Amino acid sequence: MAMNLIDFWYNILEQLLRRQIRRHELTISREKIVFYPGDIIRIEADGSYCNIVTVEKNYLISKNLAQVERLIHGWGIVRVNRSTIINVAHIKGLSKVKRLIIMSDGAEVVIPRKNKKKVTQFLSYQYRVDASQPMI
Repeated sequence: MAMNLIDFWYNILEQLLRRQIRRHELTISREKIVFYPGDIIRIEADGSYCNIVTVEKNYLISKNLAQVERLIHGWGIVRVNRSTIINVAHIKGLSKVKRLIIMSDGAEVVIPRKNKKKVTQFLSYQYRVDASQPMI
């Protein structure tokens, strides 16, 4: 019984931290959606559109990745390649050999060699780990 109560409060705390408390509004084709920044798992480019993958639902918006990146700057996100932005709170694992980031929804995001250093530094800063130790 006590273990279930601990799990319950841990899940509540995790949800609050992941959601970063503040909600944001985004207008998508005349429809306003309200979401928590922590609910975003990743954002993928699709031509001049972007697919926002969240915990609950996917949204297709008519903005390119650079525009979306400017809108959500500072939300604990990092652009890992030309077509993908990820939320570091949803990283499930890292593969050093294949240079992959495994996300909480099971998606695998490739880190190009030229971005490896930038992504490693960003993750080192976010998780407060020694930057001299290779993470990827």
